[in-house]
Amino acid sequence: MRDAPCQTPENPPREKGVPVGSIDMEDSAVRDRVMELRSLRISPAEVASRFGASGWVVDTVPLVLYCAQFVVEQPLEVVIAQAIEGGGDTDTIASITGQLAGTAAGVVSDYERHFSTITEGDEVIRIAQHFVDFICELEEETVRTGA
Repeated sequence: MRDAPCQTPENPPREKGVPVGSIDMEDSAVRDRVMELRSLRISPAEVASRFGASGWVVDTVPLVLYCAQFVVEQPLEVVIAQAIEGGGDTDTIASITGQLAGTAAGVVSDYERHFSTITEGDEVIRIAQHFVDFICELEEETVRTGA
């Protein structure tokens, strides 16, 4: 197992403490799709129908991010159900949507009890909270810049 990612001219080392979102992303089909979906206000099922819901990363990642964003407006169970309603590779899409949206929604006390029985469960909760903080910072930046 590697301690750090491979560093190449295409993958230079990041400065410690610099969030990934603050580094310019290379042009990619995934990034382009995410950017296209940012301004839409349609149902996840319509996004899946219009853009695809296969297991291909260009379909999956943008759709998952689109679905997961609704956790600020709807219960986690509804967000996951909407991800499934889109059809396609539902197990992958719903699983990743649930992971991201669940992280953003936070851990209810019952889950904390379950994590306490897992070796290093507190570390899982710490990492999840760090991810939530990162997503919140991105959202605040988006609101601030209007992007």
